[in-house]
Amino acid sequence: MGLHTATGQDGTTRITVEGRFDFQVHREFRAVLDGVSSGGRCVVDLSRTSYLDSSALGMLLLLRERCADVRVENASDDVRKVLEIANFQRLFELG
Repeated sequence: MGLHTATGQDGTTRITVEGRFDFQVHREFRAVLDGVSSGGRCVVDLSRTSYLDSSALGMLLLLRERCADVRVENASDDVRKVLEIANFQRLFELG
């Protein structure tokens, strides 16, 4: 469980969420957010995410304020359904 980050040669920050994406990772997410370049490109990989709640949606909105371009990738059907119910496909590129 947790968050992992990597920055590519093109400057894209990749954030991988493992396990539950909920309030328990809020502090860790804030630390990751502090390390993200303002105005850059961010990719959130949810391939290892088993659960997502409203606090995770709020964290994604915080990331959107920091990054000019945010892409959310590899969400399971259940996680993607939560994102779509919240109309996040209007705010983020879902891949």
